[in-house]
Amino acid sequence: MRMFLRPRWLVTHLVVIALGVLFVNLGFWQLRRLDERRAEIATITANMATAPQPLETVLARHGNDPRALANRRVTLAGTYRPQDEVLLTPRSSGRRAGHHVLTPLITENGSAVMIDRGWVPFADDEPPIDDAAPAPGEVAITGILFPTQDAARYGSATGGSRLTYMSEPDIDRVQPQVGVALYPFSVLLQEQQPAPRDLPVPGAPPEVSEGSHQSYAWQWFSFAAIVFGGYPLLMRRSLASAREPAPAQVDGGG
Repeated sequence: MRMFLRPRWLVTHLVVIALGVLFVNLGFWQLRRLDERRAEIATITANMATAPQPLETVLARHGNDPRALANRRVTLAGTYRPQDEVLLTPRSSGRRAGHHVLTPLITENGSAVMIDRGWVPFADDEPPIDDAAPAPGEVAITGILFPTQDAARYGSATGGSRLTYMSEPDIDRVQPQVGVALYPFSVLLQEQQPAPRDLPVPGAPPEVSEGSHQSYAWQWFSFAAIVFGGYPLLMRRSLASAREPAPAQVDGGG
């Protein structure tokens, strides 16, 4: 057994222990992320289950707290401002590629909310989208509220300075070109009176999933089991090899 106290083996012991501990900790980290995700899902489910409430009521109760506002169903009324709409891209409807149309809605108090009115085909790439023009005059909306997000990609379809598309509804990014103050969130349209035309197609609520945290946790625990279970076998095999007698040398003299 003294062979396992040699410097080379001591270094190997430390590396194996460090890897095993690392893998176990990564497994527990994934389980913590799973618990966090389940808590988020519980909040989303509870918010989605609440009956739609006027936007003013929701804001008076929760302020601008993103976690409290996310996925709440709200009602509001106002007039669309299509000259300031932008596109969220890429988006799909079924298997069809396209964009979502994000249009400011001017409310009674003079502020505006960016409304995700839904999907249009990929060919409709220059807002305002004539094929999906909003109803004139006042409309009443029921939708799902989402806090502003950071758009990873944005720009102009024509190369100009005016923003025409974003990857996510980034309110801070679009605010400079909208002539009225925007609330720091958007609303995904679900119902509207008067009813919208054939386009845009209203977007579906986001799917809620736990993700892959649990499977990743089991993978890390499996790696730890391989390390802690396989290393003793390697040591045993090395010890057996060391104990084997050296092969006898054949005397070639005559």
